[in-house]
Amino acid sequence: MRIKKTHTNQQIPRAKLALFFVFIITFVLLYGYFLSTLQIGEYLTSTTTSSTTDGISSKTSEEGDGHFNIIDEGIDDFSDSLEQIDAQDEEIDSPTTNNEEKEQATAIATGTTATVNNGNGHHPLIALLMSYPNSGTSFTLKITHTNSNTTVATNYKKETAKRKPKQPIRTVYPGGPYLLTPEKKVPSAFILTKTHCGGYCTDCKPSNYLIAADRFQKKCVKGKVSEIGKVIHLIRNPFDNIVSNFHLWVKSKKVTKFSDDAKGFHQWCSWLEQKYDGAKRDKNVVSPSLIRIFRTYRDVPCNSMIYRYVQWHNNAIKAIKSFDVPTKTMWYDDYEKDIEGTVGDLFSFLELPMVDRNHESFIGGKKYTSWMSKREIDRTFQMIKEVATKDCWEVLKRYK
Repeated sequence: MRIKKTHTNQQIPRAKLALFFVFIITFVLLYGYFLSTLQIGEYLTSTTTSSTTDGISSKTSEEGDGHFNIIDEGIDDFSDSLEQIDAQDEEIDSPTTNNEEKEQATAIATGTTATVNNGNGHHPLIALLMSYPNSGTSFTLKITHTNSNTTVATNYKKETAKRKPKQPIRTVYPGGPYLLTPEKKVPSAFILTKTHCGGYCTDCKPSNYLIAADRFQKKCVKGKVSEIGKVIHLIRNPFDNIVSNFHLWVKSKKVTKFSDDAKGFHQWCSWLEQKYDGAKRDKNVVSPSLIRIFRTYRDVPCNSMIYRYVQWHNNAIKAIKSFDVPTKTMWYDDYEKDIEGTVGDLFSFLELPMVDRNHESFIGGKKYTSWMSKREIDRTFQMIKEVATKDCWEVLKRYK
């Protein structure tokens, strides 16, 4: 009897243990199935949402992003897609895909003919519109294509999201530039083409915006440099430019913790500088001289934004010199001072006919120097003058 009893006592715990393991395995399998179902549902929801927002995904595009404030420039629906693209968090200047690079290399080697021409069998040269985001790019493109009744172009495929198929200026360059208004006829001489080049992201580490001049130049151009016939360098007041970057960032991110006023702007600047404070002191990325500048001008609101604004224009001027083509410098505020004269000079430079002289009404953006104290303004210009090259300071000092 004792032997039988002992055997039974050993079997019962083993049976319970086996049932316990079966229960655990079943629970794990069911829980895993539940999670996978939930993730699929979330994925489908996010995909649907991103695909129905003006036809542009909320994910970082393969071409990146920039930042542009349509509200400050009085632009209508023409610029909706430009605003959506420029509001992305990453740069709009990411490299073309491998397929595009292969197609470009093959096409250049074989000498494929032009996609579009001016009716005489010749294609127009590119007139680059080089601008730091939020400088008046969309207004300049809009008034050009409206008053000349000709098409304009962009280096960025995503800005033609609503147009199928995409129409590059030339088939030899399937990676762009692309026609923004292909329903319009092609200019006979020069086609105004948007580019933000590189090194201008907003919410990013120094490693994302510190960019050498040669790399900057490459990011300005889609296709061959020899296709560039003219360049327009568009400039805006640094304070208005940076505050407009702030406005668009808040709008695109749907952030509510920063109010749309001087207080909210300064809070955003403090948040941005604190977020990347460690990265700005990373000696593996940031040079000792730049670390000193950030430290010296730590009292300048958004000093890293001011730095990349000046660095962008430094690089733009260097790139323009290397292009060695006729160049026109334009200032955004000239539209407000004399829109007829400014547009007339623009059209003369582009060799465009003025078909419609009823100029697009210009709604000047707010002036944001009032958001800074006199000391902050003075310190900002001290920083700008120290960072800027001699040539760059010549085009920026008018705002001092």
